[in-house]
Amino acid sequence: MITILHAELIKVRHSRTLRAVLAITVGLSLGITALVTAFGGADVLAEYQAVDGGGRYEILFFGSTFGVWAYAFFAAGFAAAEFRNGMINYTFAATANRNRVLLAKAILVAAGGLIIGIVTSLINFAVTQGVLVATGHPSLSLGEPGLLRVILVFIPAQLAVWGVLAVFLGGALRVTTPTVLILLLGSLLPVLVAEFLPTAWGDTVPRWMPGALIESLAGLSVPGSPGYLQLPLAIPAVAVWLIAFAVAGLHWYRTRDV
Repeated sequence: MITILHAELIKVRHSRTLRAVLAITVGLSLGITALVTAFGGADVLAEYQAVDGGGRYEILFFGSTFGVWAYAFFAAGFAAAEFRNGMINYTFAATANRNRVLLAKAILVAAGGLIIGIVTSLINFAVTQGVLVATGHPSLSLGEPGLLRVILVFIPAQLAVWGVLAVFLGGALRVTTPTVLILLLGSLLPVLVAEFLPTAWGDTVPRWMPGALIESLAGLSVPGSPGYLQLPLAIPAVAVWLIAFAVAGLHWYRTRDV
């Protein structure tokens, strides 16, 4: 497995497209927050940070949410692009066990998401609070209640979870853009249609979607709100999403053209 992980890592290092998407992920995660904060956003940021509750921290990572979907595009392409250019034949010739190939991609995407997420979250925090200090607004410290949890969980988990889901779905569908669109629409539609469906839908379904579950993990969801779940429920629910996509993705990746 170590050999396969190393081989997949080499693919990322030598693919201009994959490296470009990774650069876009980091650029979006940091650049949008910096621009919005620097050019007129300091007042809004300070206003949100003055509100009670863990949700006030979410605005710190506004730009990073765009980076999440850029990373999902990277992850889907990491799993699917080789089928388009035919390079997957060389991979399967070197590694007969297809499951290990896709699992190696998922492991690298998860690890990369956690690392990129933590680094960009810390930089975003430093940028936003630095601008607030420079403009004379009250700033936050890492000792604020729940803030460190948000930094270590919210964006890192978003990148890792959506990235892994994109790997398994991309491996099954073997196309990049449709994979990301399916994930994006699948995450948004249950929330958007809640307004037009019975109250029971809005009170149950949206909170079980991956994005809402991660907000609960990070402590951003307010207890009692439609998106809130306690940790003993949110953690296994995220695991169920990952396992379900893994089982389906590995099956199709292994058997689709055999």
